[in-house]
Amino acid sequence: MPSGLPNAEKARIRQLHANGEVGDDALLESESASYHAPGTCTFYGTANSNQMMMEVMGLHLPGAAFVNPNTPLRDALTTAAASRITEMTALGNDYRPVGRMIDERSIVNAVVGLLATGGSTNHTLHLVAMARAVGVAITWDDFAELSPAVPLLTLAV
Repeated sequence: MPSGLPNAEKARIRQLHANGEVGDDALLESESASYHAPGTCTFYGTANSNQMMMEVMGLHLPGAAFVNPNTPLRDALTTAAASRITEMTALGNDYRPVGRMIDERSIVNAVVGLLATGGSTNHTLHLVAMARAVGVAITWDDFAELSPAVPLLTLAV
């Protein structure tokens, strides 16, 4: 997603404020400028990890994660997703309730995707809960068992 004020500049303004060298208005302006644009975080945290997991679980259209909002591609993906959703309702021609779409395979895909991308540790809780909701039992031990077999493909710095 588009980035806002660089972290180093934000830290500089915070330090100036802590030292009493700039006022509250300058601090507020800096903090407000740090927020980038619509979409998810500018770093690979929980929100972006979630997008990746939804895609590898088959709950996003392929290629839909990490596309900036208010762009022709995002608009086209939104239109395609709305069309696909209508096909998947009980009134459509390909009924697929989400509770039947999430199964052992999609849960394992999400765990592997999370491990391979160094995603948010919050999802070690969320995935356990999601799995349990569809009758799949996983624990932190499953993450630990898979971890040595899954190469880390990306690293956020």
